[in-house]
Amino acid sequence: MSIQLDKTYSIFISAVSNELRSYRQEVARVLRRKCIVVHDQEYFTQGSGTLLERLNEYIQQCDAVILLIGDCCGGFPTEEHIKSLSTISIFEQYKADNYVNDVSYTQWEYLLAKYHGKKTYTYISKEGFKPDEPNQESEDLQQYQQVYRKWVQKHQGENYEPLILSTKLVENVLLLPFPDLSHPRPTNLPYTSLGSVFKGRDALLKDLRERFIATQSASKIIVKVLYGLGGIGKTRLAIEYALHYENTYNALLFVSGDSPEALLNNLANLCGPLVLNLPEQGEAEQQKRLAAVLRWLQQHASWFLIIDNVDTSEAAKAVEQLLSKLHGGHILITGRFSQWSRQVERIELDVLSLEDATDFLLERTKDGRRETFEDQDLAKAIAIGLGQLALALEQAGAYIETTRCTLQQYHQKWETSRVMLLEWFDEQQMQYAKSVAITWITSFEMLTEASRTLLNRLGWLAPEPVPESLLEVSVPTATPIDMLSGLVELARYSLVTRSFTMPTFTVHRLVQEVTRQRLSLINRKNVLREALLWLEKAFAYEPDDTRNWPILEPLAPHVMTGAQYGVQLEIASPTTGLLNELSRLLMAKAQMPEAEKLLRQALIIDEQVHGHDHAFVTVRLNNLANVLQNTGRLDEAEPLMRRALAISESEDGTDHPNVATRLNNLATLLMDTNHLEEAEQLLRRALEIDEQSYHPDHPNIARDLNNLAQLLHSTNRSPEAEKALQRTITIYQDLYGVNHPTVARGLNNLAGLFRDTNRSTEALALARQVLHIMEHNYSPDHPYVTRSQHSLAAMLMATNQLDEVESLLRQALTASRTNSSSNPIELSTSLNNLGVFLNDQGRSAEAEPMLREALSLDEDIYGSDHPSVARDLHNLAQVIKAIGHLKDAKSMMHRALSISELNHGKHHPDVAIHLVNLARLSISENHLQEAELLLRRTLSIFFAFERQNGSEHPRSHSAINEYRTVLKAIGKSDELINSAIDAIRNK
Repeated sequence: MSIQLDKTYSIFISAVSNELRSYRQEVARVLRRKCIVVHDQEYFTQGSGTLLERLNEYIQQCDAVILLIGDCCGGFPTEEHIKSLSTISIFEQYKADNYVNDVSYTQWEYLLAKYHGKKTYTYISKEGFKPDEPNQESEDLQQYQQVYRKWVQKHQGENYEPLILSTKLVENVLLLPFPDLSHPRPTNLPYTSLGSVFKGRDALLKDLRERFIATQSASKIIVKVLYGLGGIGKTRLAIEYALHYENTYNALLFVSGDSPEALLNNLANLCGPLVLNLPEQGEAEQQKRLAAVLRWLQQHASWFLIIDNVDTSEAAKAVEQLLSKLHGGHILITGRFSQWSRQVERIELDVLSLEDATDFLLERTKDGRRETFEDQDLAKAIAIGLGQLALALEQAGAYIETTRCTLQQYHQKWETSRVMLLEWFDEQQMQYAKSVAITWITSFEMLTEASRTLLNRLGWLAPEPVPESLLEVSVPTATPIDMLSGLVELARYSLVTRSFTMPTFTVHRLVQEVTRQRLSLINRKNVLREALLWLEKAFAYEPDDTRNWPILEPLAPHVMTGAQYGVQLEIASPTTGLLNELSRLLMAKAQMPEAEKLLRQALIIDEQVHGHDHAFVTVRLNNLANVLQNTGRLDEAEPLMRRALAISESEDGTDHPNVATRLNNLATLLMDTNHLEEAEQLLRRALEIDEQSYHPDHPNIARDLNNLAQLLHSTNRSPEAEKALQRTITIYQDLYGVNHPTVARGLNNLAGLFRDTNRSTEALALARQVLHIMEHNYSPDHPYVTRSQHSLAAMLMATNQLDEVESLLRQALTASRTNSSSNPIELSTSLNNLGVFLNDQGRSAEAEPMLREALSLDEDIYGSDHPSVARDLHNLAQVIKAIGHLKDAKSMMHRALSISELNHGKHHPDVAIHLVNLARLSISENHLQEAELLLRRTLSIFFAFERQNGSEHPRSHSAINEYRTVLKAIGKSDELINSAIDAIRNK
């Protein structure tokens, strides 16, 4: 006897009716609103089998079991009925564990659910629970139930919930990962089924299904890999499997994973309105959309995901990293790559049998070809010639059907073209089957001029989804063509695949390869130059503005691929311009190593082609120097910036806005190296140039003001700095709106100024606003977000509001570790800030390893004599001092002092800070004479700063007080102390 349940999604609810009927009914009601099939013991009649047998069959076919366990035991099956299931191992285990002989129906329901490996969701009544009817069972039965309750709790561990109120129960059930079948099944499969044309794979479909079911688990991810030769039919098999078994899944999803970047981008795109339709679909930042998709996959069960074209070890590694984040679904990976870890089951796909390949051609072309009595033999001959490769057979069928030729005519054309085509075909270079290339070239000959022109351009792009919006961009130097009509014809010949759900299309990498190889060298360069100009025009958006990222990100892989072909074929322009613009996008996304690689490549080409003093070279030098500055290599960056400035002054004239840009960049670097006097001269010169060149509200003027304000702030000219910053922010807000990252950077600078001028409340409010803006525009691990977290933490510490500080600093540290390989400076900063905070809280043992790691990082980045290393030594010395290792602390402080003197000279305020720290350590050792000398030198530096800048250094007041304390301890009178301070001040 066999019972067939409705095959959607079914749940069995176990409960004793007298006690829990209303609770069960409420759960069933909300589940049925999701179109889930709900079963319980009252749902069916006994029929020809025993009630226990029917329970077994229903539970076996359900997808999950919900158990409502109260104090009532319920009815028991007879011993005769139990015989049919008495061999079930868990039944014997339960009796042995609990020294019982009888098991009630509801207790059997739990045992059967576990026996069949069903996902169970358990709710056990607690104090305050109100049953539907009072418990009328005997004390013996109540004792039986208590034994059962304890046994379930032991086996479930913490995986059960208390049952008190029906409303809370319903709320808990609604949070369970059950599908909502009242809404359409999410799907973005790129093809429909071939139906009867799909040949030779039926046995493999069944085998694949059995492999998935054999390892079925509600809690873990089930992964299979289909691998084999390109064009062998892996993708088609995956699609047919999904459609064949679609009723067993709640979502059918498809992404391309041919590179780590493509995998993440395509997963993020599932967020969109035509697939998962998640609230985060409008986010500009890919990472936020990706996180939303991953949450959906984690919170839902019984979905099927195809990850297509995973052909390299890098792509496979990215996929395996993704797998650890998922559970509850089936994943089928397709690609040529076969070396996977043992956690992934591999299935190799071979070519079609000759019989199946022949049948495919006959079925595929039956409505489009003129039939002859030789068709069977001709189809067999064509199948042999095409190597029985699925993609080649599909291409041949499309050609025959479109042209309405006979199989004989196709076979003759293929034979007559082969000799000529083999002259250009290089199997070693292409590493693809000859028959595939020959079939595609036969199809190429049928294309219109517009379609052929479009395909030639597409051949130089990446094998990633191409946004259809690219077709709206004309090539500046080429004769206009109807690119949309060209796309329609290419799709007709299956040379491109248009997405059913997204405004994108893809060109297979083999089609691109054959397309490129068909062109002569001269035509190859001309067509590539057209493609590069096409991409240059489409990519012409400001990458620093996150609002442009949804446009730029889909084009980025195509720009990268096209530019690299440009490098290979020695097309300098616009190749280097594209490399430059792509590097700017990568810099905006904090991907500095990748940006640096592209900029160095562009710089070499431009210097070779245009000479060392060309305007193009200036731009590359400037941007490369920015990358070096952002990664802490200031010594390397400065000569590049000075060279860029000199070229720009020579080429553009000394008063050109390009010169102002170069002046700004060099000035910010000089500020980082404490050459403030020269930096100020450059910034004021840049501002003067831009004020003469632009209207008062131009963004370049705002940039100049912002940088100048930073210098004024650092030299204790706060009123001037605040005025410049307020004007900066006003300009940026008028240009970009109040929630733009550029506005946030100005607000952050103003917050720092407020903090240092004792306007803590205003500073804190601005810091919160800055973090909110950055989190809205960037992913959680972007440096702009982590820096904003550091700034807010600093403001909170300044106002002694410490509750949030550690959480903020730990979030920043976690994000910095994520990006540590590409941006170790951010990690060092995060380690330092959290370490200093922990030490200030008396948690020196936790702080020490963080600060030692920061020191090691900065020594690797900068070398042993960099100011950042001095900062790290200073911070670590405070921890070592707190632990009580004064000798080691003093050694570190002396080294920090030496580094500071080496970099800034003996009379710089930073040197004075190290002198104060050494003096404090001397005081703690009771070496007062030594402390007095150190503090005297400190005051002389601060007083010199006061004479030079016309204002008191922020730390001079506390240094004076410490000097007074030491002199009093030595035994000096107030009169002598005042005289000593005046002498230092007037020296």
